[in-house]
Amino acid sequence: MGPSESINRALNTFFNGFGIPGYLEDNIPPAASLPYLTYKPAVPGGWNEEASFHGRLWYPSSAGRLPILQTEDKISAALAGGLTVPCEGGAILLRKGTPWAQPMDNPPEGYLCEYLNFEITQLCE
Repeated sequence: MGPSESINRALNTFFNGFGIPGYLEDNIPPAASLPYLTYKPAVPGGWNEEASFHGRLWYPSSAGRLPILQTEDKISAALAGGLTVPCEGGAILLRKGTPWAQPMDNPPEGYLCEYLNFEITQLCE
């Protein structure tokens, strides 16, 4: 397994650890139901290099904003001070990007969406 595949597996494990499914942004199952998280990873070019990427939390608007904000807070707490996530050949350092989170201005009808920004540093070769 190469570094890109290893990093993507580590990110998948991380994003599926918050009680809702996490999907690659371009690979959401047709039958997926809310809530879920989508992400579009960026893989740094090499050892000790950084990249930025985003994720999106999707929740039904009928539940109000509290559930989406609670999940956002869980992810934020997991990243407090940066989180080292092991992967084959080393690890990645995952941190909150700036700005950390902001709501989507005009989500589709029935949806709430929060953009989350991430910084990643490759610590594997």
